[in-house]
Amino acid sequence: MSVANVGAVGRPRRSVLTLGRFTCFDMNSAFQRRIRGRRLVTLIGVGVVAGYVVTVGIVPPMIRHTGDGGQLQWLPSVPGAVALLQAYEWPADQLSRVRVLHSLFNLSASFWWGLL
Repeated sequence: MSVANVGAVGRPRRSVLTLGRFTCFDMNSAFQRRIRGRRLVTLIGVGVVAGYVVTVGIVPPMIRHTGDGGQLQWLPSVPGAVALLQAYEWPADQLSRVRVLHSLFNLSASFWWGLL
């Protein structure tokens, strides 16, 4: 490592190719923490959305099993249980107007219909 490739605090500089030129910059710890924090928030957000898309498809089979021959006949007797399931499904109904999301919600529902 040469002296020209060492940053102000003794760490090696990183080189980035930008528009055909190499640019050297030091990544300080505050910048790294900010990037790490954004990655964590993004990861949590993507995980929550993916979890919702996967689990929202279980609502129609659960409501089907609350009928006369289903195994969840006791569920309508719980106060607000069916209303809570319908409220959980409401954002998916609104978002299913987007073609890509509609196909994801249908994929989730077909998985749960096949499983249950």
